[in-house]
Formats: sequence, C-alpha cells, structure tokens
Amino acid sequence: MPTTRKRSTRSSSRSKSKKSTITTNTKTKSKKSDNEINVISILKEGVSEALITPVGLFVICCYFTPLILELIQPIHPEVTFQMLPPYLFAWPVLLWCTVGLVTVFATFRDRQLSNNKVKLNANDKLAASWYFCCGFFFNSMMDVFAGQLQAWPMMSERYKQLEPRYLMPGQYEGITVLITSIQEILIQTPCGLLLFYGYYNQKSWTKPVEIIFNMWCIAGVAYYYGSEPLLGFPIVHSPAADGSDRFAFLTLYLFWFGFVIMPLLFAGVGLVLTIKAVKYISMKLEEEN
Repeated sequence: MPTTRKRSTRSSSRSKSKKSTITTNTKTKSKKSDNEINVISILKEGVSEALITPVGLFVICCYFTPLILELIQPIHPEVTFQMLPPYLFAWPVLLWCTVGLVTVFATFRDRQLSNNKVKLNANDKLAASWYFCCGFFFNSMMDVFAGQLQAWPMMSERYKQLEPRYLMPGQYEGITVLITSIQEILIQTPCGLLLFYGYYNQKSWTKPVEIIFNMWCIAGVAYYYGSEPLLGFPIVHSPAADGSDRFAFLTLYLFWFGFVIMPLLFAGVGLVLTIKAVKYISMKLEEEN
C-alpha cells in the first residue's frame, strides 16, 4: 500500500508539473502574440489618426494626380501598365512611406507606454496630420525628391512642367528653388515629423517648434514664389497680357493652382498655426505669472 501511494503521489506531481509547464508555455505564446498584435494595432491606430483626415485625403489626391492628368493633358503617347509600378512604388515613395510608418510607430508606442489616453480635439488632430503629411510627403517626397532630385518617374515630369526652375540648379533662376529644397529637407521635414510626435505625446516643446516650422514655411513661400512676379514671370507659366487664356486648362493648372492656390494654402495654414502657437505660449506665461 505505501508503495502504491508513493507512485500515485509521484504521478500526480508529474502531471501537475506538466500542466504548469503547458500553462507557462501558453502564457509565453500568448504574450508573444499580444506583442505582435500590439505592433499591428499601434500602426493601425497611428496611420488612421495621421491620414484619415482632410489633409490625408489631399495627399492621396496629389499622389494620383499625375495618372489622372495623363487622361486630361497627357505628356506620354499612352500610359501602359508597365509604367505604373515604377511610379506607384518608386524608391522615394518607399523610402518616405517607411519613414512615415516609423514615425507613426514611435509616436503611438510611446503614447501607449506612457498610458497616455488624452484624445486630441479636432483642430489639434488636423494640425498634427498637417505636420505629418508635410514631413513625410510634401516637403520631402514631393518637393525635394520628385522636384529637386527628379527621382520619381512621372511625378518629376509634372514638376518640370509645373515649375521649370527645378531644372536650373546651377543658374540664377534656380537658386531660390535649390535653397527652398535644402530648407525643406533639413528643417521642415524633421520638424514636421517631430511635431506629429509632440502633439500626440503632449510635449512642452511642441509650440516653439511649430513657430520655427511655420516661419520657415512662410519665408520659403515668399522668396520661392515672390521672385517670379517681381521679375515679370520670366520662367513660370502665367496668363497672357490680354487675359485670353486665363481660364485655359494649362493656365488653371500651372498658374492658378500651382502658383497661386498652393502657396496661399501653405502660407495661410502656416500663419494660422503660428498665431495659435504664440497665443498658447502667451497664455501659459500669463498663468505662471
């Protein structure tokens, strides 16, 4: 009888240890799967916050504009399927989409680690999206890589059509464009991505960086676009003196959209966000006093 009891005790202890081992392994596996799900959920939440906004919609429209323009005002004899992959998956697109995803992940990972559940109001969410899209798309992928470096097939061709000064880096006319590109990649791009991070993680340095970003944006618009009308539009397409082509498609696209609406948009948004940042800083200083 004692031997039988000992055997039963041993067998029960073995079965318990096996169960505990299985439970531990299951917990470890579930933890691993949770971590994997967290990465995916962080990216889903972050991309949704960054791009499901009017600014994100504008980015998507800009991305597909060269393809749409081929149906309206083609610059190629025909658009074939073989032309699509080099355009849709050009290396500047892949590079800056990767930078954007890394920024989104770092932003919302730190937000999750700090247990930050503060939701941005509609205006702040729109501002954060604006800075993010400027950082990974407008100031980098578009202006610098498609425009200045001519590294994005089809998009670069439209940049040449819209702004011929991109093809004159070594000439007087192209200096303002070159300076703007350097400013965009060295100042506005990193500041835009930092501001997206700062907005969602409630960083105290966000407002001063906003002023830096937007002042450079307004200054860039001023000297980039201001030189052409001062010199009588020697390079950029403008309406004829008699106004006969003021509503022609090329004038609407190259002048009214590319030379009037776009700079007014960037300068106007920059001015509004700068005033907002200055008011916020003033309010905080008054509270401390």
